[in-house]
Amino acid sequence: MLALELAAQGIAFRIVDKAPLRSDRSRALIIQPRSFEVMNRHGNAHKLYEKGNLTGGPVAWMNNKPVVDIDVRKVANHRDSEFGLPCLLSQADTEAYLDGCLTETYGCKMDRGIEATSIVQDDDGVDVTLRSVYEGIEEKIRAKYVVGADGAHSIVPIIENFTLPIDRYHLVIGTGLFAIFPMAEGWVRIMTSRNPELSNATPTLDEIKAVVNNRIPGGGDITNATWVTSFRLHHRIVDSYRDARLLVIGDAAHIHSPDGS
Repeated sequence: MLALELAAQGIAFRIVDKAPLRSDRSRALIIQPRSFEVMNRHGNAHKLYEKGNLTGGPVAWMNNKPVVDIDVRKVANHRDSEFGLPCLLSQADTEAYLDGCLTETYGCKMDRGIEATSIVQDDDGVDVTLRSVYEGIEEKIRAKYVVGADGAHSIVPIIENFTLPIDRYHLVIGTGLFAIFPMAEGWVRIMTSRNPELSNATPTLDEIKAVVNNRIPGGGDITNATWVTSFRLHHRIVDSYRDARLLVIGDAAHIHSPDGS
């Protein structure tokens, strides 16, 4: 997004990423209306919006009964925006859209397989050493500012016979955390706390199936999964977002767990 905003202002930049390819996994998944409005400045964000599943907000369950119902459609005038409701969307889709805007709207691209190995600032600018992770070739560049956006897992299966409303996301409370976020085309994001005795073991699809049957009101059948992994709760933040000509943004500046806690 920063690269897109710089490109829109005609400001020269270099955007690099050590990873050779973007991840096809979905980490962040809820996009707010204002974010779509900003993304629409650089392309047709309606196409991205249509890929996701619109949500009216969370429903919390305990003992198979809804105990908290927060429907944003009842408390917000969502019709003021052409993107009226939050959207549950794979981060992979969002990043692909942003990449497309950078190339198609501004004729720019990200340099992949490049890492910054040295960053030294002075009063007038910043000296940066870049290195290719493929050939090991180094390059030195001079910039006015350097912004670090290199941020610090989740479970994404398909569920059938799911009886809860898919226009809401659901939090099951009482014995640990269980959250389920319905997405498009039958996919869901599931997050659940685990028995501490299993915390170091790799989660399995059978474990997820058992949790779904035990925790979701009405149950459901997990038929496929693209990603089963574990994560630990984090809440960390940098002391400062800026040091003269050096800045950090996003997960490079603050980290929270994937469920937002």
